[in-house]
Amino acid sequence: MNVEAVGLQQVEVVSSRSDERAPVAFTTVTKQEMQLRLASRDIPMALETIPGVYASEQGGGAGDSRVTVRGFTARNVGTLINGVPVSDMENGRLFWSNWDGLGDAAASIQVQKGMSDVNVAVPALGGTINIITDPASGTRGGSFKQEIGSFGKIRSSLGYNSGKLKNGWGFTLAGSYKQGNGFVDQTWTEGYFYYAKLQKEIGNHLISLSAVSYTHLRAHETPEHLVCRLLLEK
Repeated sequence: MNVEAVGLQQVEVVSSRSDERAPVAFTTVTKQEMQLRLASRDIPMALETIPGVYASEQGGGAGDSRVTVRGFTARNVGTLINGVPVSDMENGRLFWSNWDGLGDAAASIQVQKGMSDVNVAVPALGGTINIITDPASGTRGGSFKQEIGSFGKIRSSLGYNSGKLKNGWGFTLAGSYKQGNGFVDQTWTEGYFYYAKLQKEIGNHLISLSAVSYTHLRAHETPEHLVCRLLLEK
């Protein structure tokens, strides 16, 4: 028998999502579960029934929500959108008011508790929260949702998905408008949310470009902040 050495190319597998094969404690919240739990609240409230996760609306105003994973606050919990870190690079904090309306465009949320298998540098001592937005290659169609609550709470959401087109392109558009007086004094809010995703399949590769924006028309903030913002808008 002759001995021969066969050289193989190096294979590297990276991922920011876990499955049953990975030794990581995780929970995935589907879009159907988010629609049932979330209503028009901040997106962390969709995680309040996950063991080891505590979510609270704190002050009661829009964007005031906070979430802890296994007792660790946002300073030690990495938050990602489509695998891209969005936590503050200095202190790890995240203000959910900057992502108001993201629940309308989210396809799923995976919470990894404790040790995580994300391949980016995030403050993930307590775990990670990875939000995946709606793909542009899903089922073609549109949707409209109207939510009405107490204290003048109104939210209207509109979305459309092109599905996979013949040339490999696809796009997803979503938008919403909300307003409310809040059940706590001086927690009124009003604003628009916009989301767009454009993707192109080239062979075995997928190029995707996403844009998320939220415009505050009114928000509960101190008069000094409100005056500064009005001056900048002029």
